[in-house]
Amino acid sequence: MLFSCSEDPPTIPPTPPPEPYLTCELGEAKNCTVEENIGACRNGIQRCIETEDDPMLATIWGECEQSVFPSEEICDNIDNDCNGTLDEVKPQRCHPPGYEGLGLVYNSDNPYSICHMGYLGCEEGEWLPCEGYTGPENEVCDGIDNNCNGVIDNDVDYGECGYGEEGMCAMGTNYCIEGDLYCIDAILPEFETCDNIDNDCDGDTDEELSRVCSTVCETGQEICEAGHWVNCTARQPQEEVCNNFDDDCDGQIDNGISCECTDGTIQACPSMPCGWGLQICEGGEWSECEGEFPEDELCNNHDDDCDTEIDEDLIVICYEAAEATLLVGECLPGESTCISGVWSECIGQVLPDDEVCDGLDNDCDGVIDNPELFSEKIDIVFVLDVSGSMCDYVDSLITSISDYTTTLGGSDHNFAMIIHGYDGEGSYSVLSNLTDIVSFLAAISEQECTTGSIEPTWDILYDLANPLNALGMAWRSDATPVIIVVGDEFPQTEAGIYPDDILTVVEPCLLPGCDSITNEYWVDGDPLEIFVITNPSYFVHYEVFVLGDGLRFYDLEGSSRSVAISLDIIFQEICVDG
Repeated sequence: MLFSCSEDPPTIPPTPPPEPYLTCELGEAKNCTVEENIGACRNGIQRCIETEDDPMLATIWGECEQSVFPSEEICDNIDNDCNGTLDEVKPQRCHPPGYEGLGLVYNSDNPYSICHMGYLGCEEGEWLPCEGYTGPENEVCDGIDNNCNGVIDNDVDYGECGYGEEGMCAMGTNYCIEGDLYCIDAILPEFETCDNIDNDCDGDTDEELSRVCSTVCETGQEICEAGHWVNCTARQPQEEVCNNFDDDCDGQIDNGISCECTDGTIQACPSMPCGWGLQICEGGEWSECEGEFPEDELCNNHDDDCDTEIDEDLIVICYEAAEATLLVGECLPGESTCISGVWSECIGQVLPDDEVCDGLDNDCDGVIDNPELFSEKIDIVFVLDVSGSMCDYVDSLITSISDYTTTLGGSDHNFAMIIHGYDGEGSYSVLSNLTDIVSFLAAISEQECTTGSIEPTWDILYDLANPLNALGMAWRSDATPVIIVVGDEFPQTEAGIYPDDILTVVEPCLLPGCDSITNEYWVDGDPLEIFVITNPSYFVHYEVFVLGDGLRFYDLEGSSRSVAISLDIIFQEICVDG
């Protein structure tokens, strides 16, 4: 239809808006599921409510009300995370009791600190007391932070030091420097000298001092009195007399005098080398000089042979044990020397001693290593630090083991070695599993020190002592297990192992040889024998689990020779039954 310009178009009525959609019936309610009502979790309720946020909706379901959702698990005897398990919380670190908030510096932050945080376990909604901690101790001079204040060897009065105040001596003051005590400003004894001073601080001055002296005539000895040398025994020049002797020591005999004499006249004459004698005039001539002549030297504080020395070169063989043991086994005679007319004690003798397992006849009974005294089988595992600082010790250790095994001959001991502190794959490695002497020595013969890496001594000890045997050690059920640790570094851990953890597998020993049924030399309840050769300042970190009677700690001392000495003692110790 067409409309003219003068006509108005017809009016079209507007379309009405749509009615808002009802999601739910106002006031209606339903359950909303959270976590199937496990643990603390609970279902809630959703209610139908009006909404003006969306013009197309009149009602919507509201939020889930009165529900309890999973939350972080805490120690409250409630399953907070709704997984069906109560209180599966990680142990919490804790301070040693009584030291909360006191700012202790722990080993994890300072390797020289002895302190370790403990841990809290959760049981039935309650935190248990702190366990596994190491608290501070009184500070001592050992290169360790004993009081855990972050400073090594501080604030300790180490007192006076020295020999005393006798004579020239004076007391000084102890100072701790890099873990060792040094006596500063003390005046110590010296060898006595002829100066009227008590140099050796024994309360006597210039005692028993003598020296060689001489005149134009001869050489003798003189003594010290009040700081002066006096009483030289050398002959002094005398007026020349007719005696066929150079009295004035001018190199001429009876020069410038008349040798006529009156019968019956007596005069002194030198009966050299023993001093002066007498001669008589007979028929106008002087007789031969009669006096003391040289004899064999005796131990009598007298110059018997007239050589100006007293009791020189007098030595006798001595032995202070049963004659039947002399020159049997290790027993040897000694020597006694004459000093000022008295025979000294017997020096250098070797007397019968308790038998030890060292391939020697120590008690001099003709039997080496009396078999009734010693265990037949021992499994010895060395834990060796091979970092650069241990170069001298590595060589000495291998040499010492070689020497020891040679003396044992055909023993049934087995040896193993675990090395750490090297730049290789992993932090430690089994260089040799437990095996016979020959195979062991072949395995370790080429081992050298390296540049170094982490040294997890605690981890190794835990794995060795653990009956799970993660390292695969070939422990024998009829052999006594022994571990020897050698290193010069602070013990470390990668796996979070600490001394208390090691103690749980050391006491009681649970290794195959720790059974009195299979090993006739084992005593039920004995702890595992562990020996440590290290810096004395580190002894304290091993004391928790290094158990048993006898010596267990040995000083590395900064000397490769000390390793050999320590091993010799340890080998004797571990050989003895019980």
